[in-house]
Amino acid sequence: MRGGIIGCALVSLLSLVFNFEVLCLHIALTSLTYLLDYTKIMINRLISKPGPKSNPASLPISPHTPANQEPTIFTLFSSLFIAATASPTSNVKFLSRYDKSAANIKESYIWSMIGQTPWAHPLSTWYHRYTEFPFQALKAASMLGEYTLTDRGTWLAVDESIRRKMVVFVSSYLSHLYSSLK
Repeated sequence: MRGGIIGCALVSLLSLVFNFEVLCLHIALTSLTYLLDYTKIMINRLISKPGPKSNPASLPISPHTPANQEPTIFTLFSSLFIAATASPTSNVKFLSRYDKSAANIKESYIWSMIGQTPWAHPLSTWYHRYTEFPFQALKAASMLGEYTLTDRGTWLAVDESIRRKMVVFVSSYLSHLYSSLK
């Protein structure tokens, strides 16, 4: 199963077991929130923004940053953008799964919130579109020394040899909420 489909598959399985109908969406429909009566089922957390241990963007590393000074995910993406575009020879790169998974949609939202669309034409040279499965994407990011965004489950499930080549720069509070209509 690909990306966000895993979360939807789990919610769908729960719907069969507990006999309820489900609609999986990866983005909040704020205009419909007031019209729909829904029940929260499950949350899938996007907790990590892993990147190369060499840290070419000089991002603060979470375990070494006091909790009250930990930067937001928006600050980290902004810092990454500034470092990536600082010079034509910058070796700062970001790997996007670019597969329309929940993580990719959340990543697109973050870039948009800081006023950037690196996937637009002309394509940013530092933005790497990668459309493989989550484990392969983390492996590619670790081998190529690129930053990325992933969910907690993928980070914990990927082979430890891949995690050893990377460091987590933020344990964010971003999450995907799965709901069921009542």
